[in-house]
Amino acid sequence: VPDGAGNVLVGGYYQGRGKFGTIFGGVAGNEGMRGFVAKYDSAGNVVWLRDMNSEGDAGDCYVKDVAVDGLGDVYVCGSLGVNGRIQRSATASDRTTSLANSYRRPFLAKYNSAGTLQWTYLPDEMGSFLGVETDALGGVWTTGYIGSDEDITSRSGMLCKLNRLTGAAIQRVDVADVTGCVIRTEGLSAFWLAMDASGESEINGVKW
Repeated sequence: VPDGAGNVLVGGYYQGRGKFGTIFGGVAGNEGMRGFVAKYDSAGNVVWLRDMNSEGDAGDCYVKDVAVDGLGDVYVCGSLGVNGRIQRSATASDRTTSLANSYRRPFLAKYNSAGTLQWTYLPDEMGSFLGVETDALGGVWTTGYIGSDEDITSRSGMLCKLNRLTGAAIQRVDVADVTGCVIRTEGLSAFWLAMDASGESEINGVKW
């Protein structure tokens, strides 16, 4: 994802030890999936790398999407697997785990342009965030599903708008199945999100 200043943000996950340009991440021999976000400059050099897991974490973390706003702030969404841990605030020791007996827990994290964590949004529910986008009015939107990975019939598609400064949820709608230009579902899982220039959308009569 380009940031408008010639840089590119990349997110995903890897296993064991990873090398990003001259920067190493992860731990050799660690079998857990490690979520990451990395910033590259226009010449392809790594500016910074952020592992979502800490070095001692054996649990899984999956980064599914990355977005950048007009200020260069970076938004990363995905899910935590069994025993997955993620930093919750700028304090390194402030970490949280996946829910008990849960295969997935959704998260959305914000970093500033220098790669400093600003906040993390972690609903106390099973599910995964699969898409994130920002709008021209300063809103941050995420979409995905809420429910079990073992029983997809229990899932609901979800669209949520958050406060960009605090990470607090402003509005949220859960839907069993929606098809349209804003949120699309497959197997009762929302997985795609796009915003129009007005920053407003309407789903099943609900104005956003």
